[in-house]
Amino acid sequence: MPDAEEAEGSRARRGAVVPGGGDGGESGAARDSRNVFVTVGTTSFDALIEAMDCASVVATLRAKGYTSLTLQIGRGLYLPRNIVPPGASRAVLRGGGSVGEGAADEDNDEGRDEFVVEYFDFKPSLEQSMRWAALVVSHAGAG
Repeated sequence: MPDAEEAEGSRARRGAVVPGGGDGGESGAARDSRNVFVTVGTTSFDALIEAMDCASVVATLRAKGYTSLTLQIGRGLYLPRNIVPPGASRAVLRGGGSVGEGAADEDNDEGRDEFVVEYFDFKPSLEQSMRWAALVVSHAGAG
């Protein structure tokens, strides 16, 4: 498990931020009872994160009644870029579009037809993220 210094360095290198400012708090999306939380733990599983980074996945989750998606990317090298604007770790998607279609707005969270997407690499505990999720997606572990 990475120590706090290693995790902080990793966030700085990738520009990712821990929701809630890294104090163990959660963002609005994580508190949403219809949040999907995808976690890879302390490993990497770029194929899973890349598969979730897709407008059709967001459309499917919306159709099932989910309102947000949180990706915990661990040590992975793949950074979401299709449903989150490059350089950002959070986006609010409106309508059915993807980031490339101009459907993302990082500053305005208001509205009924919004879907919040965010990602981070590490934080001290994932317990609260899992408790607040309506659906948890993860891998079965190494090996």
